[in-house]
Amino acid sequence: MREVAEIWWDREVDPMVAWRRGETATEFHLVPPDGAGEAILLLRVDTSTDDPRAVAEALAAGLAACDFPPTEPAASASRVAATLRVSGLGHLLD
Repeated sequence: MREVAEIWWDREVDPMVAWRRGETATEFHLVPPDGAGEAILLLRVDTSTDDPRAVAEALAAGLAACDFPPTEPAASASRVAATLRVSGLGHLLD
């Protein structure tokens, strides 16, 4: 994921996956560890996630720099879906 940080934020840092729970959804973003820089949307789940940390860990472990199209600040939806399915979290996509 460091390659993503180098491309998007021009910084050599290891980004992390953070989440925000709203009233109706939970969003997962890739962010620099210091929070400075544009967040990259990874996933928006319209249902409550019992363990957002497990989802964040699966996304961090399963996505690679090639899964981020250079034209938009978001991960490829198909790659995120595949990552969740492989991690046993595919039910979040229903």
